[in-house]
Amino acid sequence: MATTNGDLVMLVLPAPSVVDVGKVAEVVGEDVRLASESEFATTFADCEPGAMPPFGNLYDLPVYVDLALGRNERIVFQAGTHSVTMSVAYADFERQKKPTVADIAVARSARASAQRPRIGQVRVRETPSTAWMPETTIPPRSSRLSASTRAMMS
Repeated sequence: MATTNGDLVMLVLPAPSVVDVGKVAEVVGEDVRLASESEFATTFADCEPGAMPPFGNLYDLPVYVDLALGRNERIVFQAGTHSVTMSVAYADFERQKKPTVADIAVARSARASAQRPRIGQVRVRETPSTAWMPETTIPPRSSRLSASTRAMMS
C-alpha cells in the first residue's frame, strides 16, 4: 500500500520483489510514499493486517501491478487472513480487476534475501512466483475468507 497526496493506492508485486517508490511515482504522476499499517487498516477492516487480497477495486482503490507478476501463470495471495491463501490464473485476475500494469518493483538483492525473516519454522524460498505459499481449498462462502474475497469469488 502507498499514498499519493493522502489517497491510498494498492501495489501488487511478486514476493521476491520490493516496491520502487520512484518508479511508482513516475507511473502515478504524483509524489508517492509507502503507507503505514495504521493508514490502511480501517480500509481493510474485514481483513487481518497485512493479509489483504489484491482486489483494491472492491475498496475503491486503484491497483497497480508490477510487470513481473504477469510472467506467472497463476498468482497466490492472502485471502484476508494469514492462514488462507487463494490461487487464480493471472490472466483472469488482470481481466476481471483491470489493474494498471507497470514496472513498479525491483528484485530483492541476494544479501537482503539471505536476511529475510522466517515465517514460523519455514524458511521462505525465493522463487519467480509466490508458489511457496500453502494453498487451502475452501468453499467460496466460507467465513474464513474476508468479505472482499467472498465478493470476488461470487
